Amino acid sequence: MQPFFIYIMNPIVTLLIFATIIEVTIEALKPMLAVISKPAAAHGIKLYMYIGIALGIALALVYSVDVMDLLGWQSSLITKVLTGISIGRGSNFIHDATQRLRSAS
Repeated sequence: MQPFFIYIMNPIVTLLIFATIIEVTIEALKPMLAVISKPAAAHGIKLYMYIGIALGIALALVYSVDVMDLLGWQSSLITKVLTGISIGRGSNFIHDATQRLRSAS
């Protein structure tokens, strides 16, 4: 069952709220993760991006946030994971994606 706030909010706003939570969390964790991220960055690994994606997937699965479900389409585990990835990429990613969708239509 979906949380109540999902039904009363615009789907894009819901995604932006979760994406903002992820961005704030990553920014708060950066000082603690600096020791780990420097060696990873030396090998071309974007550690913060992967942590954000993992947190986004976790939020999407725990709170059953799914773009397809929010749009009235069929929901599945795969669509929840894809939603989590987009949430994990951050609010700028979602904002840019919605701008592209608006300009295309």
